[in-house]
Amino acid sequence: MKKSIPQIILICVLFVLGCTPQKNNDRQTNQTNQTPEVFAESKSRLYFDSFKSYRSNIIEELYNEALSKNEKLKVIDDKISEITSDSVELKTKAYLKFRNTNLDYFGNAETYTNTITDSVLRKSAIALLKNFRDDYDKKVSQHETKMNSIGSLKSNLSDQHSLLKLIITQNMMNNYQSNEMPKVEELESMIKDLELALKDAKAYIKSKK
Repeated sequence: MKKSIPQIILICVLFVLGCTPQKNNDRQTNQTNQTPEVFAESKSRLYFDSFKSYRSNIIEELYNEALSKNEKLKVIDDKISEITSDSVELKTKAYLKFRNTNLDYFGNAETYTNTITDSVLRKSAIALLKNFRDDYDKKVSQHETKMNSIGSLKSNLSDQHSLLKLIITQNMMNNYQSNEMPKVEELESMIKDLELALKDAKAYIKSKK
């Protein structure tokens, strides 16, 4: 089965992340298992109270940290960004201008056609415009097919880019969960304190009845 360009890019990224020279294995393992730096208290943008937390975009923050630490990943990410923004705009700009110019003409021509009061002449003008539009559609059929392919591939690449961010950041979140999960005993202790306070309150109320 043939793989699309976005799928190939994602496979390359995963290959890059999974392959590390042997001499760096220990260092990479330690770094890989570390809690992400964005969660460090001195750098964190998190605001906590008892009921809520806030962060601008935790996935983007984590992914940007991953980019800063993995040069090969950043090269691929930069390539994706370039393709989906500058390259697409640059390489489709001329045709989009050409297409819009023609569509403007056909729109104005239809308006002119509708202003013809003589029914015979109007019918002739409509047929003339239709034939001209059909000829244009045939001329640009290959271009339109390519534009549809570009749109589809760009959308697919965007989906793959989002999937890539999820894969990278889920690994980082797994480290956070493994390293930073508070001990359940703290919660159990709080339950005991609450139960004891509740018991004392009930006993006092009962003694006053």
